[in-house]
Amino acid sequence: MTLPRTQPHPYKRVTTELSYAQIVNNKPAAQPRTVSLPTPPPMGVACSQPAILSDSALELFKRRITNCYNFNYTLHHTPLPLTVINTTEDAERALDKFTHTISDALDKTSRPHFGQPGKKLPEHIRRNITNRNRIRKAWQNSKDPALKASIKRLTNLIKKQIKIFNSDNWSNFTANLSDNSTSLWRKVAALRSNSSAIPPLTSDAGTTAVSPLDKAD
Repeated sequence: MTLPRTQPHPYKRVTTELSYAQIVNNKPAAQPRTVSLPTPPPMGVACSQPAILSDSALELFKRRITNCYNFNYTLHHTPLPLTVINTTEDAERALDKFTHTISDALDKTSRPHFGQPGKKLPEHIRRNITNRNRIRKAWQNSKDPALKASIKRLTNLIKKQIKIFNSDNWSNFTANLSDNSTSLWRKVAALRSNSSAIPPLTSDAGTTAVSPLDKAD
């Protein structure tokens, strides 16, 4: 007995268009998945050739924290203008349009990154932090008072361990200072400096002003 062949759902399809994120990362296209979203508009970029971004466009990714989902969604709904490239000037104009599209999407889906990378903690402190986060996730589901007490105990332990770790680092740093080199004088000059970091501009809602319009207001 021959069973009839199962037909795919009429509203499902497989997307094969090359996404902007794949062009930016210069990585091969991932395995397509079955979705039921509208077809993204066609892009004016040849899929066989990887796009080359300018240095200024690549620097935008290093100074911002971007919501990757919103970034990908915005680019999928912002088609590139079709450009016929015959000369070097045409290629430069096409690259400028592509860079402007990327920059505009970053302005809409990113926020500036002002913080410095955190210090690397020892293994035992990071292990306690991982255990505390795991217990906190279990407590959010069960609301068990015993788990809440464990979270508080681990939090106090982590604070104490980090305080000891910072104290040991400072002791080692001051012990290695020497007046024979410039390290001691550089540290003294830094401690005497009254310079303070300029806080970022904020909007009326209290959020960081990213767009030029928010900064002007």
